[in-house]
Amino acid sequence: AQPLTEKELWGHCIAGGPCAGPHAEQLVALKLHYRAKGWFVRQGLDFGANYVLYRGHPADVHAEFCVILRTAMPAGPASLLWRDISITNRVNIQVRKMLLIVSVQMPEGSDLSSPACMADMTIDERRVSRWTVVDDTKPP
Repeated sequence: AQPLTEKELWGHCIAGGPCAGPHAEQLVALKLHYRAKGWFVRQGLDFGANYVLYRGHPADVHAEFCVILRTAMPAGPASLLWRDISITNRVNIQVRKMLLIVSVQMPEGSDLSSPACMADMTIDERRVSRWTVVDDTKPP
């Protein structure tokens, strides 16, 4: 099997592939963003995330990061509650992965029919880690 080009992946996912849904463009943009940075990107449902990121081939290394897409609803609260982040982070601590909360902003009126719209997107990454009192009592 040949790897898909960006345009083929975009069309496949947006039109009903594995990323299809209300935020398909953002999920595909996120996947392409991390692929372009050299990460192997796989689905992260086993860890309560959208994606997991591997520094090398998944057969050779363990995933280092779990990625959750944070979306904003048009007239409502953010799609993630603090409780959800805390639960997911607890799972990630147990499996020794770092949690990334990522938001993708797209300008209004973007043409979402091709991956060219990614040039106008802004991707913001936040790493979540658990804070404990012990961490603050260590001498510098």
